[in-house]
Amino acid sequence: MTQSRRALIVEDDLDDADLIAAILETEGFTSTIAVEGQEGFRIATSEAFDLAVVDITLPGWDGYEMMNSLSLVQEQLPILVVSGKPPEEIRSKVSHPNVIDVIQKPFSLDRIRETLAKIK
Repeated sequence: MTQSRRALIVEDDLDDADLIAAILETEGFTSTIAVEGQEGFRIATSEAFDLAVVDITLPGWDGYEMMNSLSLVQEQLPILVVSGKPPEEIRSKVSHPNVIDVIQKPFSLDRIRETLAKIK
């Protein structure tokens, strides 16, 4: 039996978080959901993950702050950024070296699968 990969989803919209988790499940991931940046950071630093999916607009720590803090302790964790903002705007503000893609909401299953192929 193959062990599934683990994903941390940091998303305050639970409908979006559940949708992302369902998509990731079809790709062999089990997911843990955090609804704000500081909670996501705490979970990411206490458990092992193969992928983080991070929204930018979060209560408490936003996605930028969460990723900047995470980069200090999780240097190898691939990050997929999801946001309602245009990807160009996000990319100009994201300095985390492990960001593998920025996807604008609403997103498609195919787009997430293309991104996941980058970390297989």
